[in-house]
Amino acid sequence: MKKIIWPMLFLVFFSCARNDFDQALKQQSLPIDFEGLFTLKSFSPGPFILIGESIENKGLIKINVRPIPNDSTLDKELKKQIVRIASQFQFSMAPYPGQLTQAINCGKRFQPRIIKENKISIIKAFANKRLALSICQSDEFSYDLITAYFLDAKSNQLISVEIYQSNLNSSKWSYGILSKYFNEYQSVSLDQYESLFKIENYK
Repeated sequence: MKKIIWPMLFLVFFSCARNDFDQALKQQSLPIDFEGLFTLKSFSPGPFILIGESIENKGLIKINVRPIPNDSTLDKELKKQIVRIASQFQFSMAPYPGQLTQAINCGKRFQPRIIKENKISIIKAFANKRLALSICQSDEFSYDLITAYFLDAKSNQLISVEIYQSNLNSSKWSYGILSKYFNEYQSVSLDQYESLFKIENYK
């Protein structure tokens, strides 16, 4: 009898976790139905931050929603978030024993960059197991990270979407998530921020 009960309990818990993820979105008045694709990992109602884990173990998704009452607030919030990403990859001085110091940065291969996929502006970068940015060696990063921003004009909200996908898998899964589930929202263009990600501008 126990052999039957435990699998049933697991399925009930698993189903509830999936429902909790979708339910959290509804609380924020976001009509996005992920069709049970993610289970709830963590949730904060204010500011709204939702993290889900793929049921197929392909990666994580982080959704952050902030109210944007006007264009000025949108510009300020976008710039703050994008500068935070770019600043993680700027030059720094690495201390060593004695008087020797060496300037380090992540090099061209590992620099974040802005690309467009299916008309969606995306910041592509790398992160480690702790989801931290500024990873400078291929043996240190575990996730390909893509970040996109969408505007919900009806409720005046900025939706920030971060998808962390194992670097062993193709990025097509991440791009597909954005195209399929956020197609009702306006993709925010990031063209004006491209200069922030050019290595020659790092000081």
